[in-house]
Amino acid sequence: GVAAGAAGGGLRDDEGGPDTGRRHGGQGRTRPPKAVAMFCTGGIRCEKATSYAIASGAFPPGVPVYHLDGGILAYLDEIEPHDSMWRGECFVFDRRVAVSHGLRPSAEYESCRGCRGPVSRE
Repeated sequence: GVAAGAAGGGLRDDEGGPDTGRRHGGQGRTRPPKAVAMFCTGGIRCEKATSYAIASGAFPPGVPVYHLDGGILAYLDEIEPHDSMWRGECFVFDRRVAVSHGLRPSAEYESCRGCRGPVSRE
């Protein structure tokens, strides 16, 4: 899934590094962003990434850097679907494979019996 209006940084997993903000934060931009908002599954990686981005100067001075407190899982648990900006499901690292609003297990994905990776029910 993804947040509506998100301008994805093009990152996958823990791909970040010292130049992440410079490489991905301004993709296709001619001006610095007004603000940067990060989100991840449970929030811990984003707390670390937000702190690192601020401390390292990954974004231009004065650009506020935020993270979604508690991650996508907290958001899906707390926000009603009709008020949500989240589209799709969130992959998780347990037998549910993915969850939707209210942390309901996925109706679309299940775990492959061979590799335990997510596969569509189709």
